[in-house]
Amino acid sequence: MRPEGRKESALPLLEAVAWQVGLPGAGHLGQELEGAGYFERTLLGQWEAVHEVLALHLAAAPEPAAVARAWAEQAGPRIAFFLPGAWTRFARGEGLGWACVEPILQRLAADPDRGVNDAVAAFGVRPWAEELGPPLLADLADWVVPSRPEGVRRAAVAATRPAGVWVRHLDWAMELPDRLLPLWDVVARDPSPWVVNALGNALNDLTRSHPERIVAWVARWLEVEPEPPQALRLAHKALRGLVRRGHRRALDLLDLEPFQAEVEARLLGDPVVRSGRRLRFELEVVYDGPPRDVLLVCELRTPGSSPERPRKRRFQAGFWELDGPGRHLLRASERVFERRNAPLWSGPAEARFQLNGVEVARVPFEIVGRDPATRTGGS
Repeated sequence: MRPEGRKESALPLLEAVAWQVGLPGAGHLGQELEGAGYFERTLLGQWEAVHEVLALHLAAAPEPAAVARAWAEQAGPRIAFFLPGAWTRFARGEGLGWACVEPILQRLAADPDRGVNDAVAAFGVRPWAEELGPPLLADLADWVVPSRPEGVRRAAVAATRPAGVWVRHLDWAMELPDRLLPLWDVVARDPSPWVVNALGNALNDLTRSHPERIVAWVARWLEVEPEPPQALRLAHKALRGLVRRGHRRALDLLDLEPFQAEVEARLLGDPVVRSGRRLRFELEVVYDGPPRDVLLVCELRTPGSSPERPRKRRFQAGFWELDGPGRHLLRASERVFERRNAPLWSGPAEARFQLNGVEVARVPFEIVGRDPATRTGGS
């Protein structure tokens, strides 16, 4: 996502909503934000600027909570998005505690708009998780009970995700994720795919630092009787990083056993690739066994900032059903592009394919990008 420009700016709408709910100084919000360099900031910087300015104006209101409640009820998603961060920033600046902030945050979390839900998790609840640490989990346990709206349940998980999105790592959760188990044990049985996906993302974050622990937890949840409705979804989401890395216990847990097959892979189209092109691969698998599912993973290796170290990027190309002996065609596609901190250099490249964690084929191709001679040594 890119920062707002003047033409598509939400600032006029922000002022209109602020005036409607009785926020002091509503008509000057846009002017204040422009004076703070709003349009020169990153997208995250723009959001933080709005939080800061709104928090100052809330502090000037005779009844800040009444203004916040009206905002939560009357603002559309685009403007409601700013309230969680502003409300938490205001409360912490005034020395108010979590108990004063929680009711409005929970109301906002029930909003069906996913952007608002993300804002509640990242900017509303997350600062309290950083400040209060594990004791906050006792209160968030009330958020994940089955009777709560799915957005409330999901926000509790996303807010305590150890790595998080748009936020710093939650150190106490990264160091000892067992502290989150009382919350996660409840969420692992949640019937909502949206809620379970949030838990799967949180678990996947931890598979690099705590792989065996995460596999053990997923195995335990799969063994619950009766099996939770979203158990397999959770398992695949949580273990996807380990599966890509060929982790044997994760593969076994998902019944992705190694198998014997003849595989020929090819790149469809021109083998000379420029930035922005979508690579399309086809794998011909000659299989001689009983029906089974396989997971196809591709690793793209393109020239890196150092000639000795290629840049590696893996992606899952999906689960495929081999319905018995015979010839099967599997397909994978991925776009090649450069990022601000990851230039696309010219030179030889390669796609490597795994089926159920076992490498089965490689396909060479050529990248046409920036001149390698302009690389700075090792940067």
